[in-house]
Amino acid sequence: MKKRILIAFLIALNLLVLAHQPIRVALGNLPLSVTFIDVGQGDSALVELPYRRGIYLIDTGGLLRFGMEGFEERNRPFEIGRQVVAPYLQGNGISRLDALILSHPDADHAEGADEILQLFLVDEIHMSPGSQKTELAIGLDQELNGVTIRLPGRGSGWRDGITSFSYLSPTDGEYEGNNDSLVLLMEHGIHKVLFTGDLEIDGENEIIKNDGDLLENTTILKVGHHGSKTSSGENFLVKLKPELSIFSTGEDNRYGHPAEEVKERFENLSLATLNTAEAGTIEIVFKKDGYTVSTVK
Repeated sequence: MKKRILIAFLIALNLLVLAHQPIRVALGNLPLSVTFIDVGQGDSALVELPYRRGIYLIDTGGLLRFGMEGFEERNRPFEIGRQVVAPYLQGNGISRLDALILSHPDADHAEGADEILQLFLVDEIHMSPGSQKTELAIGLDQELNGVTIRLPGRGSGWRDGITSFSYLSPTDGEYEGNNDSLVLLMEHGIHKVLFTGDLEIDGENEIIKNDGDLLENTTILKVGHHGSKTSSGENFLVKLKPELSIFSTGEDNRYGHPAEEVKERFENLSLATLNTAEAGTIEIVFKKDGYTVSTVK
């Protein structure tokens, strides 16, 4: 009798395993992807490692609310983090982030961070050294229960399998503005993706001096400072020769981003670009020998 029960149990277990095998295979085929979420005038990029071994959100977007300081105004008519970024993550089955990376504390990059911290489990938050003292970042304190805070700079990084992440900037612990943005290089096989925050030409030149050889033949460039005329210097672009560059801007934004002279610079160098203002959310899926690009307006 016991033998029959054991056999029946093993048969049922095998059937259960077989029934779930297609699901496991489907999940196992998830490749590396980088998605530039359309947050209007701002930045937000989602990195998903193969098999979702790691999920990282780089910036959260946010509205530039003139006359408001940091996170002090809670009764907001519209919240980018809660109403744009969170639904995108949740719609893709994401409830937890291995790290929330805030390139710097400008509102259009970080205002939505409090909403993301409220709605998702976050293991770590990365901030530019010194930026944790800014008013906008201080406003996050009440949302950081149990979240590890890291202040990485050049030389910091981590690896997961064949995917490595390296911070190339900043080089000191004093936050002074755009050129102290966290600049993160992701390398995956033959592919390189560079996230630049609001890096400007002086910061670009510093990175070329320190790590120029590492950046040659960049696959994807997240263009610094939304294509402002103070960024994307010719020396930087010639050194990187990115296959595809992404402008993260808002449609008809008040700043005129990307600047005409910057767009011309990319065109004169025959460098391909996409702009979230025109294309909407841009998803890049990496294969062994190449990548595919899809857009959702």
